[in-house]
Amino acid sequence: QDFGVCPEQSSSWLSRISFKWVSPLLVRGCRSPLKAASLWKLHHNESVEFLHQKYVSLCGLKNSGNIFTDVELKLWRIGKPALVPSAALMAVYSFAQLSEPLIVREIVKSIQNKTVAGAYYCVALFIVSMFGAFCNQYHLHLAYRTGQRMRTIIISEVFRKAMSLSGDDRNKQAAGQLVNLVANDSQKVYELMQLVNLLWSAPAQLIFAVYFLVNLLGVSALAGYGHIYSPSASL
Repeated sequence: QDFGVCPEQSSSWLSRISFKWVSPLLVRGCRSPLKAASLWKLHHNESVEFLHQKYVSLCGLKNSGNIFTDVELKLWRIGKPALVPSAALMAVYSFAQLSEPLIVREIVKSIQNKTVAGAYYCVALFIVSMFGAFCNQYHLHLAYRTGQRMRTIIISEVFRKAMSLSGDDRNKQAAGQLVNLVANDSQKVYELMQLVNLLWSAPAQLIFAVYFLVNLLGVSALAGYGHIYSPSASL
């Protein structure tokens, strides 16, 4: 039975962010064990042929700076449409995480003052938590998909390069080197995409958290942070 193409790209934004479009596949898996024939076909722009052709079409792109190599620049051009929204979703998720303790503080104040505002803050906490969770999951989904695309391109390019070598050049290349590029190096790129947004979000969250603590507890809060990150704290 042909189940057609993966319906993600034709689904609504609400279905995408809640992953409702996966429900038919989950129901199918509950009824019987999933096999390769039970899965959807990949969309055209997710296929190996399309991604490799897109990479090859960027071969004329020259790197004018020294920050990225030519390969990194091409991979960035391919991954940019998904990495930029992923970074925006990560920013929203980080904002939600920082907002939750502030809302809890207002709830505690409302309980102490016996005001009705605490109920509104409870609703706000629920909305912020749910919205942050949706943004985090969809940001990870985009990061995983971008990493898979880059991994596919690297593997196809390694095989293309290996097949274009002459017999003498191929004998000079160790088989283990090609296996290492395909199995290990491409996997590292895939894993990097899952954590790439932490390069900027983690320091930003740390700075804002320190600011809020100092604003709440005073300068003495810095002593606690200094103890946590001091070498003696790990002993």
